[in-house]
Amino acid sequence: MKLKEVEYKALSARSILRQMKDLVSLMLDLAYFAFLTNDQTLTDLVLKVEEEINTLNYFLMMNTMLAVRDKDDAEVGAVIINMGNALSSMANAAADIAQLSKMKIAPHSVLKKALERTEETVKSCEISRESLLVNKRLEDLEKLKIYADVIAVKRETVWILNPPPNFKLKAGDIVVCRGNKDSIDYFYRVCRYAKEKR
Repeated sequence: MKLKEVEYKALSARSILRQMKDLVSLMLDLAYFAFLTNDQTLTDLVLKVEEEINTLNYFLMMNTMLAVRDKDDAEVGAVIINMGNALSSMANAAADIAQLSKMKIAPHSVLKKALERTEETVKSCEISRESLLVNKRLEDLEKLKIYADVIAVKRETVWILNPPPNFKLKAGDIVVCRGNKDSIDYFYRVCRYAKEKR
């Protein structure tokens, strides 16, 4: 993969690894969802996140090498770089999963059933005009007894990854959320209807 030209940024290894870990976790969920739903737009977004992770890994290597002063630093640096490479490999694997849809490879029914039985699941729903979620911020979901993580929102043709707590939902938004089956099912019902008993 050709690495795009990037400008050096002085960042701490800890902050870079944290960003990489969060993005990889998000990527894995979105990659499976893109494959299962054959969403080409989301697949392209997953590939963009892969590029960002590869760039972060490059920053990690640069900053780690610049911090090395002696043998002990070099040993610690080697561990940090290996962690970054491991996360980058996971991102590449997630990208490969997402790209299966571009190769016209449909998910096997057994895989679909297996993913449905996992403790956490990922599902999308469109917010109806009647939903009580219209004009609600993500930080308000818990007050509505909705315990699911919104990991992406598609508004018209634009995908928004990891929207912030103050992000306001609108009618027509396609929301991708992650959580246990009960929470996801409840969230799905609330997306469609004005009132829903927990």
